[in-house]
Amino acid sequence: MPETAAESLAIRFMTYNIQHGMGMDASIDIERTAAVIADAGPDVVFLQEVDRFVSRSGGADQIKRLAELTGLPHAEFGRSIDLDGGEYGNGILSRYPLRRLALLELPGEEPRSALVCRAELSSDPEARQELHLIATHLDYGSERCQLDSALSIRQVSKLWHGAPAVLGGDFNAMPGSSVLQELQNGEWRAAPGGLGIPTYPSTKPLCQIDYLLLNHSARWGETSVQAWTEREASDHLPLIMDAVLHF
Repeated sequence: MPETAAESLAIRFMTYNIQHGMGMDASIDIERTAAVIADAGPDVVFLQEVDRFVSRSGGADQIKRLAELTGLPHAEFGRSIDLDGGEYGNGILSRYPLRRLALLELPGEEPRSALVCRAELSSDPEARQELHLIATHLDYGSERCQLDSALSIRQVSKLWHGAPAVLGGDFNAMPGSSVLQELQNGEWRAAPGGLGIPTYPSTKPLCQIDYLLLNHSARWGETSVQAWTEREASDHLPLIMDAVLHF
């Protein structure tokens, strides 16, 4: 999105569980997934359920392919598990250069992870206009695993000392759940209006399990959140957040 003033930047974020490109018609079509992302026009995308070299999705490097198709040239992938000859996990697409900082191993019946990156918002190295990003997909059904994951995410985000950061992903939890309360009691907060937006299932959204959270940096300005109502490309709706960042 365009710069709004000399000392601020408007950024559009998206989080999207893409179900390895499998739509509600049970066909895998990563080009369709990319079209949904491109139509929304995000600057940063947090992705869940991404295949990389997995047989079921034709051995494609989905994160690389999505970067090519969406025009978001900077991409990072974070493995959660080995699967069917390849890897499966989370990803980040960005209009801004990315630096990978860490890959947190998180607990779950199926092992989970959190991909931690830093986006460089300015080409001037002296400007230090940086944004920290965490993409994750929390365990389904285990409150203990979710809370342990929240603690790991909170511990790493404490290291940034108020620098702006966004946490995006499929938390497999409702807005009033203990894991949301744990995150919001610490380093993270929902943007105004960012809770209670149904994102699942995509064909008839009944509940919110996908989130975009901000940290408590004083640099955040006006924000707004909405679901992007593309119902066929995945079993989740994408969630969009527009935010102004001041420098």
